[in-house]
Amino acid sequence: MFPISQKNIPIILIGILCTLTIILGSATFVKAEETKKPNYNKATTTGQNNRAETQAKRQAITAERASSTEARLNKRIQTTTERSEAIRLKKEEIQTNRADRKAVLQASAQTRITNLSANLSNRMDAAVNRIQNVIDRLTSRISKLNDLGIDTNTAKDSLNKAQQEIDQAKTILSTIDDDVANFVGSEDPRANWQKLKLTFTEIRDSIKASHQSLRATVESLKEAVVKAKISHGVSEAVSNNDQATTTE
Repeated sequence: MFPISQKNIPIILIGILCTLTIILGSATFVKAEETKKPNYNKATTTGQNNRAETQAKRQAITAERASSTEARLNKRIQTTTERSEAIRLKKEEIQTNRADRKAVLQASAQTRITNLSANLSNRMDAAVNRIQNVIDRLTSRISKLNDLGIDTNTAKDSLNKAQQEIDQAKTILSTIDDDVANFVGSEDPRANWQKLKLTFTEIRDSIKASHQSLRATVESLKEAVVKAKISHGVSEAVSNNDQATTTE
């Protein structure tokens, strides 16, 4: 061993003291680290547990929202379906009511048209009968004038035309009731109305044409009587027929 001087003893003590201090500090630091490490692990575990719990809550909330959204959607679909069904039933009810009203209106219109057509055909029948009576009287007058030697050929031609026109009116009138019945019972009355209207127009035109031919007949007889200078009696007979023709 090396001899230790009295001067070196304090220095050696200080060195030993420093060494002990360092060792003690190192031990304390290691202990402190060891103490902190379990707390860190514990904090880490707690954080992981908290995150897992939070994630579970979020998933639960998301699932609840999804379930609520699906329920609202199903309810909305159900409500929409119910409304659509209600609208459909209402539409069917309206269509049924319209069909009923249309049927009532059609029945009423059919009755009205039938009555109007009957009145019109009756008036035309009456006009045809009146004209036929005038034709018959004029035929008798022409025959008498012929016996007196008067030329009545022009009057006969006009009278024949009058008879032809009135015969045509009679022919059409003979089936007018069937035409009206077919019109009233048809599926498309509006389209068939033109046909029925044309039928009545033909009857009217025939009656008018016959009436004009009768007037021409009377005028021809007047001229024939004047030309032949026949007595007042014959002229008066022709005038009476003219008056009857004018009133038709």
